[in-house]
Amino acid sequence: TTCFGSSSDEKDKFYSEEKIVGKCNFSNVEIEENTKKSIINNSLENQLFDEIASTKIDKEKGIAESGSLREIEVVVPISLFGEIKNIPNEEYKQEMIKALNKVKRMGLNRNRGLGRCIIEVIGEKKWRK
Repeated sequence: TTCFGSSSDEKDKFYSEEKIVGKCNFSNVEIEENTKKSIINNSLENQLFDEIASTKIDKEKGIAESGSLREIEVVVPISLFGEIKNIPNEEYKQEMIKALNKVKRMGLNRNRGLGRCIIEVIGEKKWRK
């Protein structure tokens, strides 16, 4: 609760009688500034996304089921940067690093090969996703 705080919402499984505000501050993760400028200057904004189509296969017939085609929009691989500020002490910092090192995928369709990520510490306060 020190780093993340606690909820005063009874529906939350970590319910607490009083709301405790976490001490750690998490920034948004963003594209590095020079990369962002390069994307804008070269009008590459539309190149950051792709669409993946899939369909359900009828196991008995071995063909696509009617009406099962679906598409999802995905982001192309890119480095993002963010910061975690106000980590209370070295023990919390080491625990945060251990937790972040366990993250291998996030988002939709993780079990189908999407959402792969590498999170690494760069410098004292910066994190890359």
